[in-house]
Amino acid sequence: MNNELRYNGKYNIEYDANGKRMNYEERLSKMKSNKPNYKTKITEENRTKNMNKVETNEHLNLLDVINRISNKITLTEAQEEVNQRAVAKAKEDGISAIGQYNFEMRALMWNSGLTNTTRAETKSNEYEDDFLSKTTFYPNLKANLKAPYFDENTCEWKEEGNSISANTDTVTSKFLTPHRLTTKTDFSVSILRQSGKFYNEVNAILVKAIYNKLVETILSDSAETSDQPKGIFNGLSATTISAITDLATMQYDGDKQKTKNVWIISPKAKAEILKLNPLIFNDGKFLGSDFILENRMQDGLIAYLPLNLITVAQFGVAQIQIDNVTDMINGNVKTYIDTYFDFDFLDNTKIQVGSFE
Repeated sequence: MNNELRYNGKYNIEYDANGKRMNYEERLSKMKSNKPNYKTKITEENRTKNMNKVETNEHLNLLDVINRISNKITLTEAQEEVNQRAVAKAKEDGISAIGQYNFEMRALMWNSGLTNTTRAETKSNEYEDDFLSKTTFYPNLKANLKAPYFDENTCEWKEEGNSISANTDTVTSKFLTPHRLTTKTDFSVSILRQSGKFYNEVNAILVKAIYNKLVETILSDSAETSDQPKGIFNGLSATTISAITDLATMQYDGDKQKTKNVWIISPKAKAEILKLNPLIFNDGKFLGSDFILENRMQDGLIAYLPLNLITVAQFGVAQIQIDNVTDMINGNVKTYIDTYFDFDFLDNTKIQVGSFE
């Protein structure tokens, strides 16, 4: 019998509307009319799925790349394509240094368990990091960025035909430019040889480490240096918190700014607040407002601010440098991975920051 009448490995017995058993020609005609592209569709879906799987694995498996470079094994065609594309993109980003291997930062997050990001689409709200997902996050930038700023002072009513006055708002954001955020680790030869088993786990750990350092720097008062951007609390005068009324004043000063604010609370600040009044955290709110307990925040600080005014730029190229000499006697390959970020808070007048001394 024609194999087209097989379904899940078995022959179907079908009956028409009058309860009469359908013959071969009738069943074949019905099948073709109802599912004309059944076999073709399944074959195409499987083919596409398998192709995507191969391509994704090639892009994501940094362990395999490190293993190949450290052992002078030729990269696969797909790996070399990623490298060449990233080298060209680095020049667009104004990044002069080129690594032994180069790739787009978003490649770390494909199938890493941190995000649903696909090769074709990257959205800021798909990043797992709870804090960064609430900021204004610009991923995979190709050039320096000056983020636009809008508030009630940049808006005005004008009768049709009347000229619009020039923008006199004194708030200006800086140009966000690539700052190198590097991470270093030793990979044992044994794990590199088993790269197919562990690369997703390594990607996930790497992304978390990078994000943790990024958020730690953002939520600090650290000064700007030639190496890193300044923390968003740098240059601000923090209110010394000694009573609940100090927190209430911070909240009032923030609320009158006409922004949607949230509390960010460091571990020490939380401990000190509970000493003042353990009931201040009530029904999932802090003083009736949303809050984030953030252990990456500079300890002892508390802030009330609009998270959307924190602008984070991630520049699309990451780079690997490999040292397979220094510690090879112990079976380790030293690896350095460079990524590029910058950030800014668009209007420091809208930050309320307090400190528990």
